[in-house]
Amino acid sequence: MAYSSPVDSTVVPIPHTYLRDRSEPLTLPFIHPLERFWVEHQSWLEQQGYRLRPRYQPDWRPSWLGTDKKFWDCEDAAIPLTLGPVMDAVCISDGTPVILKVVNTDDHPYEAEIGLFFTAEPLVSNPANHCRVIRTILELPKETNQIIVVMPLLRRLDMPRFDTIGEFEVNHTLFFHARLQFMHKHRVAHRDCTFQNIMMDGKPLFFEPWHPIDPQLHIDFSRKLKHRMRTERLVNYYFIDFGISRKYTEDECPPMEPIILGIDRTVPEFQAVDGHQPLDANPFPTDVHYLGNMIREQFLTDRIRGLEFMWPLVQGMVQNEPMKRPTMDEVVKRFEAIRNQLSSWRLRSRAVRDSDIPWLEFLREFAHLGRRIRYISTRTPAIPIPT
Repeated sequence: MAYSSPVDSTVVPIPHTYLRDRSEPLTLPFIHPLERFWVEHQSWLEQQGYRLRPRYQPDWRPSWLGTDKKFWDCEDAAIPLTLGPVMDAVCISDGTPVILKVVNTDDHPYEAEIGLFFTAEPLVSNPANHCRVIRTILELPKETNQIIVVMPLLRRLDMPRFDTIGEFEVNHTLFFHARLQFMHKHRVAHRDCTFQNIMMDGKPLFFEPWHPIDPQLHIDFSRKLKHRMRTERLVNYYFIDFGISRKYTEDECPPMEPIILGIDRTVPEFQAVDGHQPLDANPFPTDVHYLGNMIREQFLTDRIRGLEFMWPLVQGMVQNEPMKRPTMDEVVKRFEAIRNQLSSWRLRSRAVRDSDIPWLEFLREFAHLGRRIRYISTRTPAIPIPT
């Protein structure tokens, strides 16, 4: 496995004025203890070609001090929700926003290996490959069991919200199924393919770069961003986080893997039966359940109206008996049959959420109607066609 070697083996001690002790209450402008790692390593990261935000520079002084600004309106007050192992940065050479993730190779020995497997040829050039691409891997100085994985910056898969049934049905669900099918064809089980671990490359939808902590805002926190609809631009979705994923040889299939709980802990084969806790399970049917349950809980159950046609497929994916679930090849085949039965009118209908506020719904309906007329008059397909 080829890693990038560090330029300098030294780590700069924290010279930060606004550090917070663990015993103190969490009040800005202090740096949280879990952010200290990044302050310590910012100089070394710059030598590797990656620049952290102003907040993590050694000479940082909060921009709101001595002004009338509210700290929550200031870019340098933005703190990552996943404090600690994950941080945003910018590639100095080309300005590309990236994500840095610290991986403990003792706890997650296969994460980098599987990520590099999908990043290397011939898979990286395969258009069906939508596992998060690794730009490089950095070896931390003075650490034998920690690396930093550098990846592209992505967005939550539902931000912005889906405008039409077609955007959800084809430009979303089909991608999920096809991407997991691709992994399974190469004998890789994700083992945690849940809502949090599927993200979107939002660049086709946005005219300007977004802030990594608050993606609704411009990168400088100055304003909310305008965006296109998925009907206008094709977007891709990516699986991330291979921390508990496994790759198997042909001789190892079908595998039985010791149970490791991921984000979704409702998997039937993980539950105790008559007081006996199962010890292992085949991760491929479990992946099918994860994906089906994610669609059920995030989009079907009291969420988006008009997706009733998805229920038979999803119910098959979440059956209690793993061997009764369809394979991902079968899931994709069934889904394509469903998709082919949907008319253009149905695909263009608006994706209404049950939780939407009625008066706001009224305004959204008018905006949607205007877009729909424009799409039809300009012969814009209900779903963008890949080129």
